[in-house]
Amino acid sequence: MIGGDWYEGLFVPPNTLAVVVGDVVGHGLSAAADMALIRGLITALIQDGVAVADVLMRVSRVLQHRPEDVLATAVLVVTDAANGTITYSTAGHPPPVVVQPDGSIMLLDQANAPMLGIGHSQPTPRTVDFAPGARLIMYTDGLVERRDRPYTAGIKELSHILANHPTRLDRHECIDLLIKRLVGDAGTDDIAVVVIDNTTPTTPSPSPQPQPQLRPPDNDSTTSP
Repeated sequence: MIGGDWYEGLFVPPNTLAVVVGDVVGHGLSAAADMALIRGLITALIQDGVAVADVLMRVSRVLQHRPEDVLATAVLVVTDAANGTITYSTAGHPPPVVVQPDGSIMLLDQANAPMLGIGHSQPTPRTVDFAPGARLIMYTDGLVERRDRPYTAGIKELSHILANHPTRLDRHECIDLLIKRLVGDAGTDDIAVVVIDNTTPTTPSPSPQPQPQLRPPDNDSTTSP
């Protein structure tokens, strides 16, 4: 089944990476078309140098002028490896999670606004530490929401898994573990998961960059990932 989950990663010179994960309300070809529209708008705004504070607001404003209702959730994160920071904003989307080098967990849940297409949807961006060795996980609600588990309980379980796994997994292993533990055979929704590690060495190198590992959306709602 065609769905509306998506992700986009854009390197923004000189040393930042902008990543967007989003989810359009609905399924089928119309959701896929809406997803393409919103993804294109966000990409164009980022590439044009629009500030993080304004990207999601502008997209929401465009959607409100369309004759049909188009609703979506999204999270925009800009990582700055050189300065060790993340600047983020969300619009009705599940909060990203940062696993700190010491294993502690931080939910990025302090810059939320209504979903895109409702009101002005103008989140106030927040900037937090993203130290060398830290890991960022972004995802759509299909990872944490199930018929037998509330949305908020899924986010707590996600944090618990990340905080209590005894060994450091690589990015592929991390994605596989989260889907196995959180979704299993019960998945009925699309899923997109993005894992980004800050691999900047403690001694600065000439061109440090965070390295993303992206899992494409799983658009088959009848089988598990």
